[in-house]
Amino acid sequence: MMRSRWVSFGRVNVRLAMHRYPTPSDDPASYPVLDGSDSNHSFAHVAAELEAYAPLVTAGSYIVATDGSMEFFDDVPRGHPEWVTDNPARAAREFAACHPEFMLEQPAWPFNESALRENVTHWPSAWLRRLA
Repeated sequence: MMRSRWVSFGRVNVRLAMHRYPTPSDDPASYPVLDGSDSNHSFAHVAAELEAYAPLVTAGSYIVATDGSMEFFDDVPRGHPEWVTDNPARAAREFAACHPEFMLEQPAWPFNESALRENVTHWPSAWLRRLA
């Protein structure tokens, strides 16, 4: 049983899906998980978060290391030269290379009327799907 409700945070409304609490007979490994990493965007911090949260992600679920586009904005106003290598996208790519149970794979778009085949995003190399 899943229910949902709207929650207001200031001027932003968010739809929350609330799942029932697991019972002793439920298998927690079957529950979908979405972990979004969007705090400190340094390579070291994101790499540590990926290692810490990976065991909690169930098969078919995702960890998202956001704002990897930093690697392309090292030379813009307020950018930093170290962003070329010190960024979440690099952490996600290296994590996937060392963890065969995860792969970099963005979920399919639920709707697309455009001619685009890849989306325009601030989250390149962000979506890590757990395979097993």
